[in-house]
Amino acid sequence: MYTEAEAKTKWCPHAVASHTDPRRGFRKEDGGEWPVEPNHPCIASMCMAWRWVNKAGYTINIDGVEQAIPQRGHCGLSGKP
Repeated sequence: MYTEAEAKTKWCPHAVASHTDPRRGFRKEDGGEWPVEPNHPCIASMCMAWRWVNKAGYTINIDGVEQAIPQRGHCGLSGKP
């Protein structure tokens, strides 16, 4: 599970594996080549497959200090983390 900022540092294998890559705007059968390096970052909550694990606004009391728990999620297409 990742925070949204952490997820955006990961690459999305589903974008690279798709038949038409909307982020690059070309099709494989038109002679386009997939990039050698995975340069399709996760778009986190902007993706329809993104699943939130916890809600924002939770706090936890550690040794008398209230600390906010960051909201976390994961890719719903990749199964449970």
